[in-house]
Amino acid sequence: MIKLLFVKIFIPTKFQFYDKALVCKSIHTDQILVPFANLYQEINLKSIISVPTSYNSEVNGVISVHQYDDFQRWTNDEIEFLEAVANQVGITLAHAQFLE
Repeated sequence: MIKLLFVKIFIPTKFQFYDKALVCKSIHTDQILVPFANLYQEINLKSIISVPTSYNSEVNGVISVHQYDDFQRWTNDEIEFLEAVANQVGITLAHAQFLE
């Protein structure tokens, strides 16, 4: 079952400098998410995977997938799929800016 919840999720600023997925099975154990653990617990967030979108090595967005009802062990296929989608979205966002 897919549940959609629109909440502003805070991703650590350091994430903007990553060029690959931030994969977290448990928000309680990932050191980079510790400062945000209380917020994540309030909304019952269990696991997260976030991937930057970019164009020419410049980050122009982030795609995040959140798991709320159980802890998720993200598979390599899921990570690779999300990274491929993020690559295409980054290119599309950059091209859309050129058209403005």
